[in-house]
Order: sequence, then C-alpha cells, then structure tokens
Amino acid sequence: MTRKALFVAMTLVCAWALSATTQAQDKKDKPKAIPAFDIEELGKKVFHISFPAGEKATLKVKSTDDTDVDLFVDEMDGTEVVKDIDDGKDCLVEFTPLKNKTYRISVINLGPGSNRCTLTHTGKEEKLDFGKLTTTKPFNIAEDNKHTINVKLQEGKLSAVWVFGEKATDIDLFIYDSDGAEVAKDEHLSKDAFVSFVPKTTGTYRIEVVNLGQGDNTCTVKHTTLEESKKDEPKKKRGDK
Repeated sequence: MTRKALFVAMTLVCAWALSATTQAQDKKDKPKAIPAFDIEELGKKVFHISFPAGEKATLKVKSTDDTDVDLFVDEMDGTEVVKDIDDGKDCLVEFTPLKNKTYRISVINLGPGSNRCTLTHTGKEEKLDFGKLTTTKPFNIAEDNKHTINVKLQEGKLSAVWVFGEKATDIDLFIYDSDGAEVAKDEHLSKDAFVSFVPKTTGTYRIEVVNLGQGDNTCTVKHTTLEESKKDEPKKKRGDK
C-alpha cells in the first residue's frame, strides 16, 4: 500500500470512528419521553429514573392545559433534591448527581381541573421490585381524620405504599415502625401519596393515611406485604381437627 493510500485509509477510519462516537453521544444525550399521561386535579404520578454521576440531569414537563403543575426530584428515601413549584403548566429542573443512583420523580397537578402531561428526561426509567403487593378495599376518611393499616414487612426488602384518592382533598401518608418511630412520609399537597423505604427490622408497620380536606375522601391503598410461607405450616394429617 502506498503512503497516499495508507493516509486515505487512516482518514476514513478516523472519520468513521468520529461519526460513530458522535452518533452514540447524540443518542445518549437525546431526552427520553415517558408516554403522555392524564392527571386529575391534585393528582400525583410517580416515576423512578436513574442518572449517571457527574453528568447534568434534565427533566421537563410539558402540559396541554393551563393548570398549575409541579415537579419534584427526591432521593429514594424521600429527601428532596430539586423541585419546580413555580406557577405554570410546564416544569424544568436540572442537577448533577454525585453518584450513579435512582431518584423518585413526582409530577403533581394542583389544578384547577385535570391535565395531560408529558415527562422527558436524560436518564433511564427504572422498574423497581417492591415485592409482593396487595390492594385494600376503598375506605372513606372524613376531613381531619385518619385511617390506619397494619402490615408485616421484611427487613432489608424495598417496600412501598401508594394511596389513591377519589376526590380533590389533601391526603398525607406516614409510616411508623413497631416502636412508633416514623420511617417515611409524603406531605405533598395532593390527593394521592407515595413512599418507599427499606425496613430495618422484620415486623409490623403502621400505615397512616390522613385527610386534611377540604371535605371527605374515599381512598384505596396498595402496599408491599410479607407473605407468610405456607410450606412452613405443619400439614394436617387425616383425622386431625
């Protein structure tokens, strides 16, 4: 191969490598869109999105209707990282994670009225395993009253509680361990609520749903539960009562 031909070949290889790198970077930096979702007045939608350390993370909410929409980014334990609570139907937050981690993203529509939103981000949406889930029957809570549920959870297993309200009242959610110590809470202004946490001990935890009003509400709770192992139960023999 002549020196000229070698130079041309090397130039083509470098150009291909640069193009591939640019395309990969463009694909990496291109925001991903979560499919548009409807959100009622005082409704909340929760997503879990991971971002790499040292790179600027960007999240945007675009809404079709003129209601007040807020955006919150929290650590998995509920610690607030950044938020956009300005008046308006659209939101924008940016931050730079110090570690590779997953964050809880909450979109809340303060109204008035419902809205349809699209969330775009520069991270990766994660589907987390919250273990075995069960859903309660709907229950009514009067204004300034609470409803409690006791649930058994396992030490070290990621657990979660969702609350879905039928009416536009402010619902708060608190989780307490068997000693009465608070382990998680959601006090956002919303008719829905969500918390996730890792129990430090296996035992009974108290879910407390509080309705701050105005007016009563009918709520449904979905939560992690520790399923009792049937294989450990002694089998009854024929003739046993």
